[in-house]
Amino acid sequence: MLFVAPGSGLGHLVRTGALALALEKKQVVSAIVSSSPWAQGFSRITGLGVIFVPPEHWKKDISGLVHRINPRLLVLDSFPLGFRGESFGDWFGCPVVYLARHLKFEAYYHRLTSLGGGAYPPNMTSIIIEDLEARHQDWLEKNTRKQARLCGRIRFPESLIKAPEIPKTLKSLLDNESVHLVVHSGPEHEVDQLILRAKTAIRTAGAGKLIVINPFLAGRDDVPDSFDYFPASLLYAKAHRIYTGAGYNAVAEGAGQTDKHIVVPFDRHYDDQFWRAGDALVESRGDGLAQAVEKILEISGES
Repeated sequence: MLFVAPGSGLGHLVRTGALALALEKKQVVSAIVSSSPWAQGFSRITGLGVIFVPPEHWKKDISGLVHRINPRLLVLDSFPLGFRGESFGDWFGCPVVYLARHLKFEAYYHRLTSLGGGAYPPNMTSIIIEDLEARHQDWLEKNTRKQARLCGRIRFPESLIKAPEIPKTLKSLLDNESVHLVVHSGPEHEVDQLILRAKTAIRTAGAGKLIVINPFLAGRDDVPDSFDYFPASLLYAKAHRIYTGAGYNAVAEGAGQTDKHIVVPFDRHYDDQFWRAGDALVESRGDGLAQAVEKILEISGES
């Protein structure tokens, strides 16, 4: 089984990694192909097989790579029409699943067709992993063989990996301070916005300690108490406040923490974080990971 998870962030890796770990528990072997700079580190922490394709080679190499691997099932995370103008209209000789999250679908569709993409696999099945725009839903109903909807988001299963030990300094701060935890692997200017929100809250309360979880800023002299730690959700229980963007995984991992989770949406070409920030206030409706694994096994014939 092969997961195709393009993107420059950590989100696609975390989501497909959650599925790969849960499938591994059921003795189903899978791998992830990704263009994320975090691919090797994620593989090291989780023990999963992750194939890194540099972004500049993605369009040229991805289709041939899929054909060479010849998976029993191909799972496309978020982008059914490709990501950089590559064509997924070829017949891969296996069932294809599309994980459909909330996109600015019109913007995505027009951009990919302008890059020369826009083809999609025949007989594709979609697993809808959160509510969609009407235009997106309409496209699925017209162009995919079958749709299955999850009742809840896919959340990374921390219990299925041997998580790294929490650094002593970080653990001590969480144990002894009222921690305002900023968690974001995105651009530095976005991290700065989250830090500003946390500092404002600390000033208003008259107490609190700022901690930043970001791999780029970790250990920098100008950002004291910054750390690189994954999965950051293991730190949430002891945090006083948690500040994140409104990416799919940030919202999924914050489920059940709505009383202390501050969600700040950022602008993305395709991902509608402003919509998701509002949806983050809705109570979690079920175990999306278990439901998704069940559907994937059913489609692949492993169930």
